[in-house]
Amino acid sequence: MESQTGSWKIPWHLIAVFSLLSLGILTIGYFYHEYQVNHIKQEKQAELAAVLNLKIKQIYNWRQERLADAQVIMADSFFALRVRDLLERRATPELKQEILNRMAALRFYQYQNILLTDSHGEVKLAFPAGVNPVLDSYARTITATAIKTKQIIF
Repeated sequence: MESQTGSWKIPWHLIAVFSLLSLGILTIGYFYHEYQVNHIKQEKQAELAAVLNLKIKQIYNWRQERLADAQVIMADSFFALRVRDLLERRATPELKQEILNRMAALRFYQYQNILLTDSHGEVKLAFPAGVNPVLDSYARTITATAIKTKQIIF
């Protein structure tokens, strides 16, 4: 019987090719992963920027609507005369109820509370009835400024 006593040689060139290919695949995989991470980050940042811009526009529009509401109320001379009568204590119970009805109608614009104050910041009427009719010092300051300047203060 013949014995096989040949020496087994390691094919170094195949190991080198395999190692180079493995290293190349790992490198390409790493860079592709980094590219995907950056791409997803940019995409999500763009989405967040779009949401931010939409929210800014919504808040701006909401503020403009509230200012328009205030301008409509300020321009209503008929209502202003009725309020003047109330503040000068010339109001009848019917007039007071009429003003309260008008204040109730304003709740359709999604206001929680509506207060009517005199020039000293004292609450004369509040809607709804359960509202605490006391202004804090900050609200009194804003009220006084609005009265002095005859401007809408938001």
